[in-house]
Formats: sequence, structure tokens, C-alpha cells
Amino acid sequence: MLSMEDIARNGRIGSDRVIVENFFGRVNRLFHIFSNKYRWSRDKFNLITDLCFSLTNFHVRIHPLREQDYEYYKKVLADLHKRTHDAKTKNKRRQLRHRQRKVRM
Repeated sequence: MLSMEDIARNGRIGSDRVIVENFFGRVNRLFHIFSNKYRWSRDKFNLITDLCFSLTNFHVRIHPLREQDYEYYKKVLADLHKRTHDAKTKNKRRQLRHRQRKVRM
């Protein structure tokens, strides 16, 4: 017998597994190279897979796998935008302090 906690955990894992399977399905639908045996150059395998998965990630941002994923991606993008803005602001302040120290010397 599974406890309620185990049942809830299994539900979360199953939900995540479906997302992963949907993602790989999307990769196969967009890039048929992954639905057959890879026969191209071994040297280019990592480059090709990185490119295909990057483009699929971009595609998922535009066309989410599930409707509730849209809100998640919006939050992730907002967080990335905030981090970028904070880093730029921090860098500008650091540069300003550096310039002010140079002027004092």
C-alpha cells in the first residue's frame, strides 16, 4: 500500500514524465533526424543535437506543450529579464564608482 504522500509524488513524477515525452515528441516532429538511426558525421552530432534542442526550446516558448506551461514560461522569461536588468544596473554602478575613484586621484 502506498501512502498519500507516495501517491502524490507518483502523480507529480508522472506529470513531469508526460512533459518530457511531449518535448521529445516535439523534437521528433520538428527534426526527423531523431526518429531514425543517426548516420551523419560523429563530429557534428553534438552540434546538431544542441541546435535541434535549442530550436525546440525556442519553439516551446512560442507554442507551449500545455496551456499551463505558458504561464510558467512567462514567469521564467520575466525572471531572466529582471536578472539581466539587475546585472546591467549593478555593472553601471560599478563603472560609475570606478570612474569617480579615478577622478579623485
